[in-house]
Amino acid sequence: MRKYGTIPSLFWDDPKINLLEIPSKYLALYLRTNNHSNMIHLYRINRDYALSDTGLTSEQYDSAIIELETIGYCHFDHEENMVWLREAMIFDMGYKLNPKDKRVKGLKSLINLIPECRLKSHFLLEFNKDYRLGMKPPSSPLVRGLEVRKGKEQSKRLLGVTRSPLQNVHNLPEKKA
Repeated sequence: MRKYGTIPSLFWDDPKINLLEIPSKYLALYLRTNNHSNMIHLYRINRDYALSDTGLTSEQYDSAIIELETIGYCHFDHEENMVWLREAMIFDMGYKLNPKDKRVKGLKSLINLIPECRLKSHFLLEFNKDYRLGMKPPSSPLVRGLEVRKGKEQSKRLLGVTRSPLQNVHNLPEKKA
């Protein structure tokens, strides 16, 4: 069994998760465990597949996406149909990797397969050094605020390079500078 994509038992104790509507909890589990996910939880999400796999209606799916983005569980690049479960990645990978960690090579290959998008840009800006990737961060036009949808209004939240203001839904320890 793969080492990523498992659900920690803490998931059910998280007060933010407990406040979610049932379709949102279900979509959160789906995003964490579906066959399209990868070790950094940054991947293209096909809405039709998600609807078919989960049995959610379009309305339930859209509402769940908004709810999950609002609590910081995930971030969507709606233009590119990409999703990033940042805290799930940290839970699975940690904040830093040893240069001799075999996952570094796998991460480099994986990152090269991911299309250029805002979420990939943010990943590289935040984790390139700590994950020992040695990759060139993307050009600045791709780096803009992550959008957190709140109903019809959208607010922008920028990811910091040294620490992220994203909500810590997995109760992870803060990244040490």
